[in-house]
Amino acid sequence: MTIQLPNRVEFAVAFIALELLGAIANKVNPDFRARELDYMLKFSGSSAYVFPREWKDFDYAGMARNLQQANPALQRLVVVGGAVEGMHDFDGGVAAAAPIAAADRVHMDPNEVCRMCFTSWNDR
Repeated sequence: MTIQLPNRVEFAVAFIALELLGAIANKVNPDFRARELDYMLKFSGSSAYVFPREWKDFDYAGMARNLQQANPALQRLVVVGGAVEGMHDFDGGVAAAAPIAAADRVHMDPNEVCRMCFTSWNDR
């Protein structure tokens, strides 16, 4: 799952939840746009993308729809900060979710990939 959120509590919630579920968290800079994200989503093979509805006057939901059309593996769009038709509502999902029982938490092998992090962009 690719997470593109500014520094806010929802980032920590999403990131820790992925670790408890045993999913690979791919964190990306919130300033990246479609060109960078298209490559990162394809490279990581992300099936889900978590993003803010809007931040710094940018429409992430619109960009997410376009990214989903270009990336068939991207099955779930998860929006933080307000529901958007056809997308999963992060805030509503967190509010409705029960805690993960300790027995259901995944304990990953230390040799498995658990995180990805793109720290810069170079189109060469």
